[in-house]
Amino acid sequence: MLLDVCLSKGVLEIIRIAKIIMNIISIVAPLLLMFSIMFKFIKAIYHKDNDAFEQAKRNIVSNVKVLLLLFIIPFIVGIILSIVPDSPNYKQCMDNATSEVISQISKDELEKLIARAEESLNIYDYNMVTIYIDSLSKEELEPYKDRIEKLKISVYAKYATCTISSKNDRSASIIIQSKVTDEVLKLIYTDDNYLTTIKEPSYTVEGNPHSITVKFENGEVITCSTHPTNPEAEDSGILKVYFFGVGRFDSYLIIGNDTTIFIDGGYESTVKDVIKFIKKLGITKIDALIGSHLHDNHIKAHVAMVKEFEIGSAYYGDVLETCVKRRTCIQRATNTNALVKILNEKGIPITYIGPELDYKIGNINFDIVAPQNLVTSGGYPENTNSLNMILKFGSRKIYFSGDNIRSSEVYKNYSSDILDVDVLKYPHHGLATVSDEMIKTLSPEYIIVPNKQVSDAAKSRGKLVGAKVMATGSSGYILLETDGTDLTVNQYSSRE
Repeated sequence: MLLDVCLSKGVLEIIRIAKIIMNIISIVAPLLLMFSIMFKFIKAIYHKDNDAFEQAKRNIVSNVKVLLLLFIIPFIVGIILSIVPDSPNYKQCMDNATSEVISQISKDELEKLIARAEESLNIYDYNMVTIYIDSLSKEELEPYKDRIEKLKISVYAKYATCTISSKNDRSASIIIQSKVTDEVLKLIYTDDNYLTTIKEPSYTVEGNPHSITVKFENGEVITCSTHPTNPEAEDSGILKVYFFGVGRFDSYLIIGNDTTIFIDGGYESTVKDVIKFIKKLGITKIDALIGSHLHDNHIKAHVAMVKEFEIGSAYYGDVLETCVKRRTCIQRATNTNALVKILNEKGIPITYIGPELDYKIGNINFDIVAPQNLVTSGGYPENTNSLNMILKFGSRKIYFSGDNIRSSEVYKNYSSDILDVDVLKYPHHGLATVSDEMIKTLSPEYIIVPNKQVSDAAKSRGKLVGAKVMATGSSGYILLETDGTDLTVNQYSSRE
C-alpha cells in the first residue's frame, strides 16, 4: 500500500511541485532577508539614526529564527512521516518525485492499457486508453501515436463488423453481403494496409444467441458479442465494478456476463459527470437500474439515467408509489413522483425484490440477504430498509449494503459460507456501525467507503479484520476487476 502511494502519478506530481517551491524558498528567502537587513542598516547609518540601528540589530535575531523555521519544519515533517505507522515512506516519495520517474510511470501505465486493448480489440479497453491519454503531454504521447491510431482502426473495424453482423442475424450461419463492407468503411478510419483484409469480402458468419464468429478468407477470425449496444460488456469472463467518487453518495457500475447494471447514483446533479464517463466507455444501454433504498440522495439520479440511456428494467426493494403512505419511507427524504412518471413514460418495467438466494439480474447472480421485513420506525426507515445484495462471480463476492446492514438479522439468517465476502461496500456513506460479529463473518479483504475520505467507523472495522479500507473520493473512481478467481482493486484520481 505504501509503495502504491509513492508510485501514484498524481501524488508524485504534487510532491515534485512542492519540492520545487521549497527549493525556491530555500534560496530566495535567505537572500530577501539578507537584503532586508542590509537595507535597514544602510538606512539607519545614512540617517545617523541610532534607534533605527539598534532596531535593525534586534531584527537580525528574529530573521534568523524565520530562516531556521524554513529549514527545520520540512525536516521535522520528514521525520514524522517516516516514523508514523501507515504513513507513506517519505524517502521513497521524495526519490520518486522527479519528472523522469513520473513520466516513466505514465509510460508504463499506458503500455499496459494499450497491450490489453491490442489483445482484446474490445472497445471498452480502447476507451480506457483514450481516457488515460487525455492526461498525458504531447511529448509523452508522441512515441505511441501511430500504435494508438492503428489500435483505433482495428477496434472500430471489429466493432463495426460485429455490430452490423449481429443486427443482420444473431443466430445460425449466414453470408454477409458485400454492402456490409461499405458500412464498415463508413464507420472506421480508412487504413488501406489494414482494410485489404476485408475490402473484397468473402466470409461467413457462424453464431448463436450469444456470439458471432466472423471468418475471413485470409484466415482472420473475429469473435463478436451479440450485445451491439454494449460491446464492452461482452462475456469475456471478466467482471468489472466501478465505484464512482461523487462525494458522499453511492454510485456504482457493474459490467460483465453480457450485463450492465447501475446502482444508485445520488442526485441528478451528482450523476452528470458519471454519465459522461459511462458514455466514454461506449455504453448506451443499462440492462438493470437498481435502487438500494428509496432515499432521494440515492435514487434521484435514476431520472437522469433514464433520460440518457436505454434502460432494460428497474429494481427496488420497496414500492415507489406507496412507501410514504405505508411509512416505510418518509416524504421529506423521498420524492418518487418524477421517477415513477419517467419510468412509466418510457415503459420501463419495475421489479420489486426481497430476500432470495441466487437471484439473477441479467446474467449476474446475487444473494439478497436483507431486509427480511420493511420497518416503519426510526428517523429514516428507508435507510433501515436498504437492500443488502451479495454479487457472486466465480469464487468472488461483493457485498452492496445501501445505507444499512441489519447485522443481527443477517448474521442470524445466513451461514458464514454465504456471508464470507471479498469486498464490502460500507453502509451509510461510511457512517454506519457494523457489529464485531458481522464484520468478522463478512471478513472482507477490501472495504470501500462511498465518501470523500475514510471514516473512523470504517477504519476500526477494517482494522479488526485486516481489510484495506478505501474511500471513493469526489472526482475519480475505484475499479474492481475479477475473472472469478483473481481479483484486483485499483484507484484512479480522475474520470477525465
